[in-house]
Amino acid sequence: CERLRSDRRTQNTYIERAECVEQDLGLRDSCAQILDLGERDTFPFEERAFLQQAKDALLANDNDRVRQILSSHSRSVWTGKGESQVQWDLLRAALDLIEACGDNERALAGHTRDMDTLIDFYVMQLREVDRLQREFEQSVSDYDWQDTQSIMQPVQQRARQQYGKLIGTVQLLFTKHLQQTGWPVMSRLSNTEVFDKIVAPKLEQSGNKVAYIMVDALRYELGLALEQQLSEVGKAGLQPALAQLPSTTLVGMAGLLPGAGTGLRLARTENGVVPHIDEQPVGNVS
Repeated sequence: CERLRSDRRTQNTYIERAECVEQDLGLRDSCAQILDLGERDTFPFEERAFLQQAKDALLANDNDRVRQILSSHSRSVWTGKGESQVQWDLLRAALDLIEACGDNERALAGHTRDMDTLIDFYVMQLREVDRLQREFEQSVSDYDWQDTQSIMQPVQQRARQQYGKLIGTVQLLFTKHLQQTGWPVMSRLSNTEVFDKIVAPKLEQSGNKVAYIMVDALRYELGLALEQQLSEVGKAGLQPALAQLPSTTLVGMAGLLPGAGTGLRLARTENGVVPHIDEQPVGNVS
């Protein structure tokens, strides 16, 4: 059976026969109370049982058990069939996020002294949690439309709860330091300085061509992913910069324009906060 499952030439035949045997013998109902199903999931009902065990372990904070089940069934013939694959992917993404939140929550205690320390902690380590959160939400998006019975809802809630708890703690620390230091932090590159300090000098060099791409909501961990991809085809570098507050689209885009370092100001109007550069309103992309 192991050989039949592993061989692409016979795999489909094995699946068909195993499904017929399960149905003919009523194995799903007959074995519903059996918790120890061994290591192999010979029949499709076993894969469902292992998935349920992994979900229960995740909700019970038994991450080691979840990881064990994920490892044992990563090559199961059933996990690649139908909606099973996206469910296992979602479970794995949830576990990765939950474990990263726990690790960073423990490490955070040593990086709360001041704003500089907190920013360094994010740039060096905490941004990894945001990457895993993005990948987790992508897994949710890939499966959510199929989850008509809310099978994976508890898993989603558990992962979001852990992420929210960690980020809520960081946010409180950030706002506390913000009240003391103001914004942007001295000695740190601000978004309003990016054009004048990094782009403009390159434009002044004869023969230089510069492509300047402004992307809304490109948070640091996405910038890191972009830098890693660019490094595969050429030389690339990454430098963190502090977003302009309030971090809305209009204000953020205006803060990246030439002259924003000295000429940007915000004016409150009946339509909300409108950025100005050297007294010129910058109310839209054009």
